[in-house]
Amino acid sequence: MVGQECRKLHHRPSTEEKKRPFTIDSMPKQMNSGALKKAKTLKKAKTGAEEEEVEEKKYTDRLSTLPKDLIHHILSFLDTKFAAQTCLLSKRWRSLWTSLPNLAFYSSNYRKLAFFDKFVSRVLGLCWKSDVRDFHFDRPGSTRAALLKKLVNYAISHKVERLSIDIYFCKNPEFLYNIFICKSLKHIKVTTVFEFEGLPISLNLPALTTLHLEGVTFCKSQSTDFFSNCLNLKSLKLIACDFSDLETFNLSSAELAYLTISRRNHLYWGGNICNFVISAPKLTSLNLKGFPPNQLCARSVLSLEKVELDIFRPGDIFNKWRSEDEKYVVSALINVFQELGNAKSVTLGSYAIEILSMFPGLPKHQPSPFSNLKYLKLKLQRSTNSTVPYDVMAYLLNCSPGVDVVREFSD
Repeated sequence: MVGQECRKLHHRPSTEEKKRPFTIDSMPKQMNSGALKKAKTLKKAKTGAEEEEVEEKKYTDRLSTLPKDLIHHILSFLDTKFAAQTCLLSKRWRSLWTSLPNLAFYSSNYRKLAFFDKFVSRVLGLCWKSDVRDFHFDRPGSTRAALLKKLVNYAISHKVERLSIDIYFCKNPEFLYNIFICKSLKHIKVTTVFEFEGLPISLNLPALTTLHLEGVTFCKSQSTDFFSNCLNLKSLKLIACDFSDLETFNLSSAELAYLTISRRNHLYWGGNICNFVISAPKLTSLNLKGFPPNQLCARSVLSLEKVELDIFRPGDIFNKWRSEDEKYVVSALINVFQELGNAKSVTLGSYAIEILSMFPGLPKHQPSPFSNLKYLKLKLQRSTNSTVPYDVMAYLLNCSPGVDVVREFSD
């Protein structure tokens, strides 16, 4: 009996048993249960590892693998404050923001102006790794002259192409003068509230294509052809600028296509009103807002297609019309129409229509100014009589039958 048990323990597998594949079922029963548990544990661990691998692939940082130029393009839509905060993401991002081609500083993203000034000053003090293409600075309140000087010099030294500065007040704003002699600039936007008087005698910026000036004063010391040396200027906006020191403002530009002049009503009422002479053979769009000039000369503008005219009624400030005011305004308005008679599309504000309505029988005394008109848009107010008198429509449309007329109502 003992010998039989010993033979079982020392049993050697046959050739067929050796060839038989090993499975859990082929194991002895006393070993089968433990091996099965171990196999299940291994399978479960393998499945968990695969799931972790899939999850890891799902949340891979693909942003960091993008090309540097593409990351710069994405960050260019952010305030520089937020672009700088990306340095915490990884080693690659640590200095990536210091080579951005665009810088944007907006004080609205800061709790205190003191924090904003400190951050701007520190960034401008860094050794930037590349030239800056776009530079934007927007700050309310009083800007320190030292900070203004620093950002202007920084923009010039880094060959900025697009510069936008929006400030409310500065005690010594003469540093802005350097902007208007920077040859690398293609786009300039300067917005002030304090009426900056530091313009050069004339602009000589051959690369400039877009100019936006707001709150700037033009003086007698300026050249009569202030823009003539801006050979590539295509878009010009003069918003709330002061021309009261001038009798005539000459605007001559060979390539100018888009012009906007928006004037402050209170600067001209009862004082000197500047006459405008526009010489721009390629001008296609003209937008006039504010009190109309006493005299507008623009007959050389033969390519004009679109005109928008919206004037400020003196009653907005004085709450009444005077008879001499009415006569002056309608005379100036008719003059503007005659000078812009080549326009194909005309948009008139509600006050311009109201002024024309004050003089019935207008078609009998004045010929219709628009000979090429295709589209007329009338902006009307719901609070007033929205009916346009027949005489006014006849005056505007007699020379252009078949015009598409659109009425837009506002509260």
